[in-house]
Amino acid sequence: MPKIAIVDDRKDLRETLENKIKLYLRKLKLNWEVVGIAPFLEKDDYLNWIRENDIAVLILDERLQEVQNNGLSVNYNGSHLIECLRKTLPDFPVYAITGYETDSDLQDKFPLFDEILSRDSFFKRANEYILRFTRSGQRFLDTYNSHLIKISKISNLIAVGKATEEDIKELNSIQEYLNIPFTSYYYLDREAWLKDYLDNIDGLKKISNEIQDFISKNKQ
Repeated sequence: MPKIAIVDDRKDLRETLENKIKLYLRKLKLNWEVVGIAPFLEKDDYLNWIRENDIAVLILDERLQEVQNNGLSVNYNGSHLIECLRKTLPDFPVYAITGYETDSDLQDKFPLFDEILSRDSFFKRANEYILRFTRSGQRFLDTYNSHLIKISKISNLIAVGKATEEDIKELNSIQEYLNIPFTSYYYLDREAWLKDYLDNIDGLKKISNEIQDFISKNKQ
């Protein structure tokens, strides 16, 4: 099931937002989940976490350094994190909901977010924004699913020895676009992933099955 994820160092604000979104998802009869977390110490940790937990929409606070978690605080804000994420996930839906929406650092990163909202603005029109979140998340999943279906088809062709040079080129192109596979099939390095695709035919069938499982799991 696709998820909306909230990253905020303040547990009270995080849980308030989480509960509000859950309430409206139930009212709107949308088959989505909501998870809230404190920020990770390392920005790079978000990529695997997003991939492994079927996150389809991410909501960031701006000031992630205000509260320590487990005795530690992070050294970045939401406006720093979005830069890291966009290097690998250029089309992934990311919103900011914060009490510091006018901060200059955050406004400088405005083009990198899908939208920047104040908490008051969100709560006044929560049902409308939640519909917007889920629509953008579903579009993202639909795009990735279509690419994954194509990968699955090409991998099956490779597995039976019927793939053409054009199929391999298309596979390469799709992988370049996806950057990180949004399934559990453990290939993070593009060159290694493509080499294994060609060298390990048995593994292709497993990858194809995992892709289909992912697609089925993320259908509404």
